[in-house]
Amino acid sequence: MGFARDDRRAELDREDRFKSAISASSARATLNTSLDARRLLAAFEEAGLDAGLWTFQASSQQSSGGVHVMARLEGSDLPDQIILLAATRAEQSGVAGLLEVARGLGALTQTGWQPRRTLVLAAWDGDLPARQSARAWMEKGPMEAARSTMAMLAVDGGLAGDTLRIAATPDLRVLAARLLPQDVTIDPPDGRGAAGVFLAAGVSTLEIAGSSSTTSGQRRARAHPDDIVAGACLWGTLALRLSEAVLPPHNLAVTAQRTLMALRHVEDAAGATFAGNPPPTKDLRVAILRLRHAAEAWNNTAGALLAEGERAALEDAGRLALAAGRILNPGGRRDGVCRNLLYCPAAENDRLAVALPGLARAVAREDRAGYVTEILTLATAIRNAGRRLVEATALLPEPVEER
Repeated sequence: MGFARDDRRAELDREDRFKSAISASSARATLNTSLDARRLLAAFEEAGLDAGLWTFQASSQQSSGGVHVMARLEGSDLPDQIILLAATRAEQSGVAGLLEVARGLGALTQTGWQPRRTLVLAAWDGDLPARQSARAWMEKGPMEAARSTMAMLAVDGGLAGDTLRIAATPDLRVLAARLLPQDVTIDPPDGRGAAGVFLAAGVSTLEIAGSSSTTSGQRRARAHPDDIVAGACLWGTLALRLSEAVLPPHNLAVTAQRTLMALRHVEDAAGATFAGNPPPTKDLRVAILRLRHAAEAWNNTAGALLAEGERAALEDAGRLALAAGRILNPGGRRDGVCRNLLYCPAAENDRLAVALPGLARAVAREDRAGYVTEILTLATAIRNAGRRLVEATALLPEPVEER
């Protein structure tokens, strides 16, 4: 247990150093500065980070393309697992928060620190919708973005306002809840913002946005530097914990349970659509239940070993467990960038995320054959994910109490 206590002390010290480099005065200066791509690039470099520009051809015929400004901290142990922090340059307060995070990370690197996973900070083109920039990143971005992005932390709509609003997938919800007051509500992501593109590809996401807590309900027209500092501290602390965590954020037990709940709703709709005689989903339901059982066994064993400080064994098995979740997001494109079999926001800006999108689409089209095909596809992928998780668990040594 000494390992865990020492690790916790190091974590808190690292986070204190990070926060001490963030200031309201520098945030105020950013708010009062017009930041084009070159100036933002210089600001990243001044913070002590490696930075560059990434230009891309936009998918919209109305736009010739865009420019992202990026900064990168290479991971020491797991460089192929990327934690992405993103804001659009159209939101000055979000960019100001991103620069404060960059300053905090730069200050840490001056102490010799290097993240275990790769951290990438991206300020997306301000002349394009954030969702379009996100699609460009996932479809043709650098560093094999669709394969390597493990978690995406975004500012959605800026940091103007005296309270923070959080929307997160279940795995990151647990992490965020540890850093927030108990009265802060964490909502599920609706899939309509830029993060929806990452959701569609099966990437864990968390969105931070400022909002007013005044009785009038009106957001401030301009962000206050203190609001930006608060947002940057949360944003950066989340990124630090993800970059240093022994295990990546994934909880397939929660995923399986929510998939079962979604399946019940789809079955009800299918019963009405297919004249009360929908194709059976028993094999799919069994596959989901087995995935849940495999995930619960993984969670219990990995949690016990984490408390014992079995870092090396957990990291090796953790890569396999992360691959189990990726099985649910096959390589072929579905609705553009969407590859997620279980949860898929549509490509358009005004479309909400849909659970079990293939089944839902078949029901909406009254396509019985498509419904059967999707059942088989889902059951196969979920069974394979469950087997991979069983293999990952088998790699772990037994916890002390079981030896």
